[in-house]
Amino acid sequence: MASDERKPPVKKSRFSEEQMVKILREADRVPVPEVAKRHGISDQTVYAWRKRFGELDPADVSLPRFPGHLGSHGSAVGSTGSLGIGVLG
Repeated sequence: MASDERKPPVKKSRFSEEQMVKILREADRVPVPEVAKRHGISDQTVYAWRKRFGELDPADVSLPRFPGHLGSHGSAVGSTGSLGIGVLG
């Protein structure tokens, strides 16, 4: 690939992540084909979103995301309070 060639821009989604999760929660109550048709998307798109977002609530995806925000257990990274240094008493 020559250096003057450019990659095509990344396609922007019609739906925000929060909207996607709201549609998924709707698909939990109503058959997927019905929800997909109502929102103008394919059934496969709903299943792909389900794989991506799982059981998240809309409020979960609207949280700010930046490196180190939350650890894998939902607590702030590095908040264990232990530095391995004994306290002199």
